[in-house]
Amino acid sequence: MRTAAAALTLISVAVVAGYVTVSAWAETEPTVDNLQWTDCGERLQCATLPVPVDWADPDGTTTEINLARIPAAGDSQGSLIANFGAGNSTSILRQPPPAVARLAESFDLVVFDPRGLGQADNGTLVECPTAPAPLYGLMDARSEADWTAHAEINTEYDTGCQQAAGDGFAGLNSWQIAHDLDRLREVLGESHLRYFGNSYGGAYAQAYISLFPERVGSVVVDGVPDHTQPDLAAWLENYALAGEQQLTEFDQWCAGRPGCAAHEIGVIETFDRLAEQVRRAPLPAPGAGDGAELSEAEFFSVIHKVVTMPPVWPQLAVDMSQALDGDASGLATWVEQPDPDEPGYLQAALLCHDFMPRTPDFAEAMAIEAELKQVAPRLGWVELRFELARCNGISSLPAYPPAPLEVEELAPVLVLIGDVDNNTPHLGAENVAGQLPGAGVVRHGDGHAAFMHGNSCLGDHVIDYFESGTVPPSGATCPGELVDRFPDRP
Repeated sequence: MRTAAAALTLISVAVVAGYVTVSAWAETEPTVDNLQWTDCGERLQCATLPVPVDWADPDGTTTEINLARIPAAGDSQGSLIANFGAGNSTSILRQPPPAVARLAESFDLVVFDPRGLGQADNGTLVECPTAPAPLYGLMDARSEADWTAHAEINTEYDTGCQQAAGDGFAGLNSWQIAHDLDRLREVLGESHLRYFGNSYGGAYAQAYISLFPERVGSVVVDGVPDHTQPDLAAWLENYALAGEQQLTEFDQWCAGRPGCAAHEIGVIETFDRLAEQVRRAPLPAPGAGDGAELSEAEFFSVIHKVVTMPPVWPQLAVDMSQALDGDASGLATWVEQPDPDEPGYLQAALLCHDFMPRTPDFAEAMAIEAELKQVAPRLGWVELRFELARCNGISSLPAYPPAPLEVEELAPVLVLIGDVDNNTPHLGAENVAGQLPGAGVVRHGDGHAAFMHGNSCLGDHVIDYFESGTVPPSGATCPGELVDRFPDRP
């Protein structure tokens, strides 16, 4: 689910990019689904779909969403709609990873970009004049004035996005996008939704299930964010616990690898020593330049960010060990460096409308943080500052706040849950799965978006489910195939 942070996990599935210029597209050809598909790459076809800005006023102003399709390699069993996560999804079809290509073996794989997050060449991408505030911009906030200063950056971003999106901004939430998804299902001629949602794509799935449960056919969600928890403090606690667990998982991984740079001392012991040092004074980073240092806020930000990425655990172990030996230069290379000239995109506003239409003020936030430090004292407590940094200062409307699903009857949904996924914590995913009648769950030992990254066991379960419609048996698990492949050292 995480936007900028998600791009740093196993692979990026949220690239905002275009395909080709409109002039380079082939002549349009009408198809049986009434969409105007054009050839835009090898086996790749592109189209746009007009939808109302506000589905509560279906005859009002319209906007368009961007689509891309790979026709089935063999005899098609119908259309499988997919969204691969925050931001732009269709660009991944330019060079689809093997797992995605498997989805197009027996189905016409149709990928959609949420409104405003498509491509510039056909008018489906909105660029905001300025980017949102840095994701770790609240780590140094010590006062209400600091909190307000951060909010002002987000407010400038939000105001610019409203101006850039125009009327379309009023439809920027998952309630509207779920209706877009249903229109796409209808236009493709499918009586029931067949859908794969990765990461933020799982938020659209939850909205669709809540709105159109009778139209759900077969739905898979992997790395699913919990949009059913209305209590922000409880939602943050799930993230905090997952963050704390991630440090433990890293420690256990390193303990089982004799070549890991922190094997002898241990990851957690190394972290504890560094945390104690940096609370007294910044860590020296001589390799980064004369007098260079890593501050306390930077240290916790870096560890919080990088520990979410299991593929770089080998390098993180080296950087932490070197910092303990007196040179934190390696850790310093991970410090967030925002580009002042980078434009903003609508994903940040969309996330806030869906998950945090109202953020706590400074006093409320500090009270929640104190509670989180009780349950996740090493690292998990950082989640509050990380998550609130996204939305502090962004307007609440159009809001689609979290709420329980309350669905009584539903075709069985398949939920994939990763034990080392703290991008979308397993506690939240379990909460979602528990509200889906008849849901199948596959636990696995890998992190976020493990299906996309090539966990073959998950791939077999997903394909079997889409082709047969039956969920795996209770207690089904997959090993951590990806984690097992990491070398001891970079």
